[in-house]
Amino acid sequence: MTLSVDVPGAPIEMAADEAKLLRVLENLVGNAIRYCKTGNSIRISLVETDGDHVRFQVADNGPGIPEHLRESLFEPYARNLDANETTGGTGLGLTICKQFVEAHGGRIWIEEADGGGACFTFEVSRIAHQEGGGGQSSQPKVEAQTIG
Repeated sequence: MTLSVDVPGAPIEMAADEAKLLRVLENLVGNAIRYCKTGNSIRISLVETDGDHVRFQVADNGPGIPEHLRESLFEPYARNLDANETTGGTGLGLTICKQFVEAHGGRIWIEEADGGGACFTFEVSRIAHQEGGGGQSSQPKVEAQTIG
């Protein structure tokens, strides 16, 4: 299996809950590893979409996810039964990812990756997201480090 990471040369500064964003990435990468077979590849990328958002992607060239299942996989206990999986899991990982991303004023979705496979994409605001209005956000600043 090949893992590649593509991040900008300059750090991206953002206000975020580092633990929650790391949990989202760990879950998406873990799923990609779980569903990819030996010899497949996984690509993780990070880009600024505009002045206010950052986009993360985890793409693989595994079996992919049928279009009719993509929305429902973010629901509690949903599973991709088309994958003939024997890998276990509770069906809660993507639900948690969606909740964490939305807590950062973002969204998450699934597309077909270039060349087949699945591409999980999520965008979050670079600025602190106010939950419930008023006051300062408790989200600490996270600075993306250049990897490579």
